[in-house]
Amino acid sequence: MNPEQVRSIKSQIAINPNPLTFDEYINFFPRPLELHQGYPTDGYLMLIALVKCYGLKKVVRLVPRELWEEVLNQVYPPT
Repeated sequence: MNPEQVRSIKSQIAINPNPLTFDEYINFFPRPLELHQGYPTDGYLMLIALVKCYGLKKVVRLVPRELWEEVLNQVYPPT
């Protein structure tokens, strides 16, 4: 998957679920899942696909609010 395709899929991430089409799935995962040093070889693409499919509401519920606030302050420091 080229960078433009990744940007296109990332732009479809939303609060609510947005399932992958069959073509998107084939582009994301053209080969079987493989692990390298404990990480999926296409882990970043897998993460994007899962967040897109399940929506941010479900993703946010996986982690306590305090951790979200902490990481948001690290990524987007208060001005």
